[in-house]
Amino acid sequence: MKEISYISYSSTVKGSKKNRLGSGMMSFIASIIPVVIVCAILVTAGVVHLYVRNQVLKYSYLVPQENRKQKLLIEENKSLKSQYSSLVSPARIEKYAIEKLNMRYPEPKDIIIVEESIVKKYIGQSE
Repeated sequence: MKEISYISYSSTVKGSKKNRLGSGMMSFIASIIPVVIVCAILVTAGVVHLYVRNQVLKYSYLVPQENRKQKLLIEENKSLKSQYSSLVSPARIEKYAIEKLNMRYPEPKDIIIVEESIVKKYIGQSE
């Protein structure tokens, strides 16, 4: 006669359901992780693209403004150089000295010749 072994039906069914449920959940998670990673990469790339695009737009407005400022500064620099050259011209300085400061050219009687030894003597004393 054959021996019949009795295996509990409930324990095999419960165990197989747990294994199937656990392995099914694991396979679902394993299949969804790459999708989540790809979506995260795409979202990050989209945000970076929007940021870069915003920066390009911002600087595309700023560059012409700065070019206009540069042109104005170049013109102002030319004007200031012209004013400077007229202010330091010898003729203007001479005219200002004569008219405003009451200066004049020295006459021969106004010139005093100082010997070098006297100058050295006074320089030596002042030091």
